[in-house]
Amino acid sequence: MARMTAGVNLRTQYAAVAAMRWQLLLNSLQTKRGGFELGARILSQGFFALVGLGIGLGLGFGAWQIMAHDSPRMLAALFWPVLIFWQVVPIMVTSFRENADLSIFLRFPVSFPSYALFYILFGLFDIGSLVGGIVFAVLGVRAITAEYSSGMIRLSLTATPRRERLLAAKAAVLALVTLAAGTVMTVIMFLVAQAILSGYHAPSAGLGDADALRAVLATSVMSPIVPLFALSLGFMLRSTAGAITSVLGLIFVPAIVGAILPQSWQDHVLIYLPGPASDAIAFGQLPDAPHGLSPAVAALVLAGWTAVFLGGALLALERRDA
Repeated sequence: MARMTAGVNLRTQYAAVAAMRWQLLLNSLQTKRGGFELGARILSQGFFALVGLGIGLGLGFGAWQIMAHDSPRMLAALFWPVLIFWQVVPIMVTSFRENADLSIFLRFPVSFPSYALFYILFGLFDIGSLVGGIVFAVLGVRAITAEYSSGMIRLSLTATPRRERLLAAKAAVLALVTLAAGTVMTVIMFLVAQAILSGYHAPSAGLGDADALRAVLATSVMSPIVPLFALSLGFMLRSTAGAITSVLGLIFVPAIVGAILPQSWQDHVLIYLPGPASDAIAFGQLPDAPHGLSPAVAALVLAGWTAVFLGGALLALERRDA
């Protein structure tokens, strides 16, 4: 009898909670903000569902094509991105991405295009996207792995027997290209973002401001760093999939793992990694910048990492045949 009474009470409590939540939903829909949030959630969830379905169908079709052409070893090119996405993206999103509060439209007089442009521009610098860095990384990897896969590396080594010259030439060309592209991208993003801010009478800065100019120049100058790491990994691994996976891990994993390490490790160990060192160079002079390395020490650390990667690439190039 006691068990029956307890079961009835439990069902009654669940029913009361469900009725209360339903009434809260109905009440929220009577406000402009509540209706807007519900519509935004439906649209966003539908969009991500379609994206997931498209990715799934694309991977399935790609796997079918690979097996149809009797190339099962190429399946790794599909499995590795799936693994990276499955393991890294959920943690990265929940740990680093700001929850999108679409009710910002109700608090600030910002149009939808301007709001979207804000998120795109500032998101390019966020750990959750780093679109430009990823594109540059792929460019750095393909600068050498394309030659290994096609056999053109033999012709390159025949034309340039001294292998250190081949590495130096590729590194120099890659650095110049990514430096130019990175500078253009950084300046454009900065100018557009500041134009939007000033248009809404929000605090903004110009390239005439010393701190802003230094941040833009430092970010531009450091554009070749990740591509040079990627080029080095391409020389060492000779595999496009392996090198891209490694450089993406170099970009994302330290930030993700570092977030769960003790604060003492973050303050005294992780600051010597390439990511924090780059931040210290670009933004270390700002008043509200987090405590870390001085820009001079950070520059030496970043130069050391670059030398290590390029040295490993030269060692692999010298010791192995084409």
